[in-house]
Amino acid sequence: MNKDNNVPLQNYKHIIENCTCMHSRRSSRAVTQYYDAVLAPAGLSSTQLTLLATISLGKSQSLKEIADRIGMTPSALTHMLKPMFEQDLIEKLAIVSQVPAVIVD
Repeated sequence: MNKDNNVPLQNYKHIIENCTCMHSRRSSRAVTQYYDAVLAPAGLSSTQLTLLATISLGKSQSLKEIADRIGMTPSALTHMLKPMFEQDLIEKLAIVSQVPAVIVD
């Protein structure tokens, strides 16, 4: 038994073997790694491809609108967009309500 919380170690083994959440996350990582490997020659990650597709859906969108669409926080989105600006994949287009909008070239 674990001294800290008195849960038998056998319970943890059961969780590791049967946890749907853990197996889903592992599968998701494997799929992401595959797509990242396929996209690497183009200089893109799977997240960047998703962002480009999302951005291309609208003429101009605020960072918050884009972040909401892909389930990301605006600050995480800003972090992801920086290398895309540097690679000239996207450009700053306008300031909409104090939030920069972006568009795909």
